Amino acid sequence: MSLRDRLLQAYAALFYIFLFGPIAIVILFTFNDFPYAVFPLRGFTLKWFETITTGPLSSHIRRTLWTSVKVAAVTGLIVCILGTLASFGLVRYRFRARSIINILVLLPLIVPYILYAVSLLTFYTLFKIHYSMWTIILGHIAVTLPFSILMISATLWGFNRKLEEASSDLGANELQTFRRITFPLIRNGIISGALIGFLLSFNEFIIAEFTSGPGSTTLPVYMWGMWWTCALPELNVISTTIIGIVAILFIVVVVLLPKRMEFRF
Repeated sequence: MSLRDRLLQAYAALFYIFLFGPIAIVILFTFNDFPYAVFPLRGFTLKWFETITTGPLSSHIRRTLWTSVKVAAVTGLIVCILGTLASFGLVRYRFRARSIINILVLLPLIVPYILYAVSLLTFYTLFKIHYSMWTIILGHIAVTLPFSILMISATLWGFNRKLEEASSDLGANELQTFRRITFPLIRNGIISGALIGFLLSFNEFIIAEFTSGPGSTTLPVYMWGMWWTCALPELNVISTTIIGIVAILFIVVVVLLPKRMEFRF
């Protein structure tokens, strides 16, 4: 093995340690029989899981978790619908402002979330909009919609339109063609776009922190508050649980993604 290969392997190892090391430490201390993150470990325990399910914080955790699930589910559904409609327009049709719209669609991918959060806060304050779950959802739609459009558009670019033409030649109308031909073939991309929207919304903190109101606190925002009360074991348990759920959903998204995806904008 050459020196270059060894350096490349060492770099890759350090990269993965830096990337997954903090996550592994959080999971490790979830089962530590001591409330603080110190080495050596004091012993194995599951009592911290019992604390978040039956302890004094359990009701708050369940409420904020349910809020996060509702926000993420609504966001995922809306970006799925809007992303599908936008993708068909951008992929299937040619018009003058198409390039400009493509740029505007991709713009949220490079704009920091803090700018969106401050802008939304100013907008809601200016028009005296009451902070609620829907103010969070509107912000999440703005930042997750581009990801959904990219996924669904990639599926449409790989779609063979001759199948639709054959369906029309056989007497099917546009609705029948979409229901029996188009949708089954792009279904994986649509589902993937919805799941990505759900995951990004569920984990998002900055916009939710700025736009949430009484009774609409999401789990990431509540976890930030728990940090200041030094509820470290409970934070580790919640983080480990979220990591597990997100990992499962991410695997589902990867499996559902089309094998050949081309981004042509």
